[in-house]
Amino acid sequence: MSELLATAARFYPDRVAIDFLGAALTYRELLEASERAAQVLRTSGVRKGDRVALIMPNCPQHAIALYGALRIRAIVAEHKPAGARRGDPLPAGRARGEGRHRMGEGR
Repeated sequence: MSELLATAARFYPDRVAIDFLGAALTYRELLEASERAAQVLRTSGVRKGDRVALIMPNCPQHAIALYGALRIRAIVAEHKPAGARRGDPLPAGRARGEGRHRMGEGR
């Protein structure tokens, strides 16, 4: 996926990649920011195959962090910051154990 961003930045550097609340980020700017994010992750010790949890709302910084992690081939684990709280009822089906996956289960 990070290769797609690099290709878009090469062919369409000045086109808008993200328009968030009236603030635009071009493909070139998104690529450059994601390269900086990748460097920060590398400096922090994140390597290929490491897991990176993103707990962020949908915003430009989220896209930058996502592409930064993907550029170094880390595995991104997305989490919703406004997810269910302790004591909230589970969605239908989950209360009966449906829709779960455990590590080590076959496909």
